[in-house]
Amino acid sequence: MKNLNELASKPTELIDIKKTFGFESDLKIMLFKNKNSSNINEDQLALIEYAQARIKSKKKLFYHFSFFIIGSITSLLANLVFDYKSELTFLEYSWSYWVCSLWLLLLLFHLFNVYV
Repeated sequence: MKNLNELASKPTELIDIKKTFGFESDLKIMLFKNKNSSNINEDQLALIEYAQARIKSKKKLFYHFSFFIIGSITSLLANLVFDYKSELTFLEYSWSYWVCSLWLLLLLFHLFNVYV
């Protein structure tokens, strides 16, 4: 078996990989294979792109849901525990209830758009 340094010093020399390393596969096919060719037809490619878009929209929905939970807890704590703007009411409900309710409606609309 030849030394790898000897092989690397002669880059223009054609190396017979089967004889040198004992591999049974053809190195030429592996190295010079056209990497742009694909066995995926256009319908499958469209399905893959659609699936990727749905995954992205579901990730965004999860992010918005997490942000809703944190924001709702923060606004309720600020209003009810720390009495921040507690005098601000609409139809006898505190502002934090209205913020959480409207935000929940927007989240439900987003949920509907993602899953339906």
